[in-house]
Amino acid sequence: MTREKLETEHIVNEAESVMERQLTYLKTQENLTISCDGGTSKGSEAFWTTHVSTPKRKVYLMECREATSESHTAVWIKNFILEVRLNSLNAVAINDTYSYNLC
Repeated sequence: MTREKLETEHIVNEAESVMERQLTYLKTQENLTISCDGGTSKGSEAFWTTHVSTPKRKVYLMECREATSESHTAVWIKNFILEVRLNSLNAVAINDTYSYNLC
């Protein structure tokens, strides 16, 4: 197995499988909370993550995106959060100075 095949096929397929299982489980849950936060790597690359939490305090990473070239406006953050398609989201938590513009 080559490194390229591992990176482009096996890891991608496993990530998709894990995400599918997470979504299947989360769709059976109620009163979910979605959270979102951004950060910067040592190499000055911006990244953003979204997580979904259950009432039993289980937390699931839903997205981790490199976003250095993005303008992290309230609209961008809102759209990033809304990419998580779950019917039972009851709360949103954002640690960002733009979050007050989302309401």
